[in-house]
Amino acid sequence: MNSTPFSKMSGLENQVGLALPWLVGLRWAAMVSQALLILLLVFFYDIPVPPLLVSVIFGFSWLSNMYLHSRQDTENTVTNGLVTSILALDTIMLTLLIFATGGAMNPFTFLYLIEVALAAIILPQTGAWIVTVISILCYGALFLPGVQSIGGLTNHPPACHAQNDVTGAMRLHLQGMWVAYSISAVCVVFILGKIQKALSVHRDTALSLHDEKMRSDMLASLATLAAGAAHELSTPLSTIAVASSEMIETLKEAESELLDDAVLIRNQVRGCKDILFQMAADAGEHRGEANRSFLITEAVSGILESIDPAQRDRVQVSNTTADVIYRMPLRTLCRSVAGLVNNGLEADSEGGFVKVTWLCEGEDLVIKVTDTGKGMDEETLQQATEPFFTTRSNGLGLGLFLASSMADRFDGSLEIISQPGQGTTTTLRMSMARIS
Repeated sequence: MNSTPFSKMSGLENQVGLALPWLVGLRWAAMVSQALLILLLVFFYDIPVPPLLVSVIFGFSWLSNMYLHSRQDTENTVTNGLVTSILALDTIMLTLLIFATGGAMNPFTFLYLIEVALAAIILPQTGAWIVTVISILCYGALFLPGVQSIGGLTNHPPACHAQNDVTGAMRLHLQGMWVAYSISAVCVVFILGKIQKALSVHRDTALSLHDEKMRSDMLASLATLAAGAAHELSTPLSTIAVASSEMIETLKEAESELLDDAVLIRNQVRGCKDILFQMAADAGEHRGEANRSFLITEAVSGILESIDPAQRDRVQVSNTTADVIYRMPLRTLCRSVAGLVNNGLEADSEGGFVKVTWLCEGEDLVIKVTDTGKGMDEETLQQATEPFFTTRSNGLGLGLFLASSMADRFDGSLEIISQPGQGTTTTLRMSMARIS
């Protein structure tokens, strides 16, 4: 997880896009504050500060912050691991600064909590706990015997004696502060982690509801389109149907060779009416078609009938649910699966087979449509279920969208697995609790 770019994450891990500028700003502010405090110690309190050590600390802070600042204004990504490392090194630098200005008796040891809080807010739990453990160990290192004598740092003024020089109640008090800090840091990370997780769940739910609303709006638009088309075309189709019926009766008496053409016209008009009916049924609420009980074998027959007779031999059906009775809009199911099958047939220009598998997996009815066609690249795959998106010159781009909408209606899902040159497998799932 730590190598995943922040900008491509979701939920809890997607926060650095907003948090990184704040982190950079806080680090600049911390550098200015630390510089002012050091100047105060040197010029007003006569407390000697090791110039080399302080220069190293400020040099690292400046360089690392310039690096982060340059990354936030570009498309380059910043990873969890990088931010974790910087916060961990910030904690170590803070420890060195405290070590150089009084050690455990330095009252600014509470600044460790800022690093911990930042890690808990910005990073996933693993990174936050890493920074927390490092801060606890660094704070505890200030109590190691003789630590204040390292590097000649023994000339602190009386107000800031090293903790090695204090005994009894004062030593116990300082060590108690370390224990209290450890408990506080653990509580901060735990509580903020829980809050962040709850906020992430809430954010994901809000996004899901937003997507669902957009889908519902699209379906409503399709329903309006279908209703308008049905209204506008119903009258001319009815007129053609009546005229063709009269032509058939007349041609029967005359035994004309045009009789077959008149019958074809009437049948095509009926087909147009069926399509308009199905458009209204498919546009979200299955209007005009009630739920009915049926076996999958009946659905398979309906699907095959809607496929071009010249292509039916290319469809292989495997059904392990023959004895189960389902209750749902049969014609809508047939049209949705037939659309997936036709997609597979058109994707394979070399005449390969399309396999349709019906089975039960757990609590779901699963319909898998597998072809050996040209497949889809990642960009096409991401847009495949969007309405009106199609790669075919004569397609409407509604087949996968309507199949996905049907799956959502019955608490299921539409999954597409595809790679260029390796075919496509489309899996339609529907909850058994909703259809049986």
